Amino acid sequence: MANLVRRWTSDDIGKLKEMAGKHSREKIAAELGRGPSAIAVKAHQLNISLRCGRSDHTAEKTGPGPMPSS
Repeated sequence: MANLVRRWTSDDIGKLKEMAGKHSREKIAAELGRGPSAIAVKAHQLNISLRCGRSDHTAEKTGPGPMPSS
């Protein structure tokens, strides 16, 4: 059985760019009908980060802050 290489279309690349940083590599792969490794390779070639952004929870880490003076 031969492995067929499916070329990346401009629509595929656009969707990858749109989803990168918002969704997991596995979700992007499922959406594009490709394997997670193919997503990682193409993102690397295009210098696109797949790391999902984290919301800023600094207030939770540092506590509520100083007590108000009365």
